[in-house]
Amino acid sequence: MSKNLIIKAVKFENGFKLIANNGDEPCEGRLFDTRKKAYEACDFMYNNLTWQGRKVKSGYRIKID
Repeated sequence: MSKNLIIKAVKFENGFKLIANNGDEPCEGRLFDTRKKAYEACDFMYNNLTWQGRKVKSGYRIKID
């Protein structure tokens, strides 16, 4: 049974940082100018043959085993 991990774009003073619900930072602290750019980075990293991910209302959801 696969589980899901939710990644959210969290607002900081200078931009948005991606933070997963398990506390990991998929982009290692990189800041993005907009929330849209942050989620585009998720789509680039996690929507491929290895990972299955997509934008959802609560953030970006990826399937993990």
